[in-house]
Amino acid sequence: MEDMGFEMCIRLKSDSSSGRSISLRKGCGKVRHLQVKYLWIQSEVFDKALKIDKVLGTENPADVGTKYLMGYEMERVLKGFGIVFKGSKGR
Repeated sequence: MEDMGFEMCIRLKSDSSSGRSISLRKGCGKVRHLQVKYLWIQSEVFDKALKIDKVLGTENPADVGTKYLMGYEMERVLKGFGIVFKGSKGR
């Protein structure tokens, strides 16, 4: 996009407070078992090419495929993507 004259900033949304705090500092700190290959996120945040935003766990779109959600919770998250459930004729 920059080659075409557009300035871009990727926004990453996370409901993990520990994940956000790791991405907002330099180096591993006291974190154990963190693979060095994931530290590129820190440099992208410091270069302002990537922004980390907080999202509530109940509003995280990634939860649709990874956690059990009540029907109304799933409908609310999917509605943000433009997906709407419609009742069948038999109901």
